[in-house]
Amino acid sequence: MTSERGLDRAAADRWFDTRPEPDFDDEIVVVLAPAVSGSCPGIVFDGLTITDDRVFGTFVDGPPPLGTDVCTSDANPVAFVFIIDRAALPDSFTLSVVEDSGLIGCLL
Repeated sequence: MTSERGLDRAAADRWFDTRPEPDFDDEIVVVLAPAVSGSCPGIVFDGLTITDDRVFGTFVDGPPPLGTDVCTSDANPVAFVFIIDRAALPDSFTLSVVEDSGLIGCLL
């Protein structure tokens, strides 16, 4: 999100529990929502990569719940919300949840 209007829409759609408070003159808000198993929802954010033309997250699977040997194959999004300084981003970039996911072009 690059404006209050976008942030309002995301808040109305319940993209996050706690509304971020960016300074849109200098920052943007990015939500990355990888899909996880409903029976094994553990996922850990491992880092945000910013290159000359790409921005993507790195996630690792957390441990399965105690007593669970098999995870179901349903997909449930888990949202990670970031406030990113515009100066850290290239003017034009591809945003994806992870390095090899579907790509969405962005222009600041």
